[in-house]
Amino acid sequence: MKDYTLISTYWSDDKTKRAEIHKGDEGLSVRLYDHESLQNVRNLNNFSIHYAEDCAENFVMGIGSSKIQLNG
Repeated sequence: MKDYTLISTYWSDDKTKRAEIHKGDEGLSVRLYDHESLQNVRNLNNFSIHYAEDCAENFVMGIGSSKIQLNG
């Protein structure tokens, strides 16, 4: 199991979607949950924290594709 630290959490207004930004040895990742079920993990190893925040915010706001590819 890889070590990682939770950086921040984003919630949808109705609290059904959650996005968590984590920092690990290999970089950033965003874990995307819908109704408490892990849907996807976006590995953003070569991206900035600002990009990860945008990814998390877009997911909980329903912006963009609801089918984000699982990267790990």
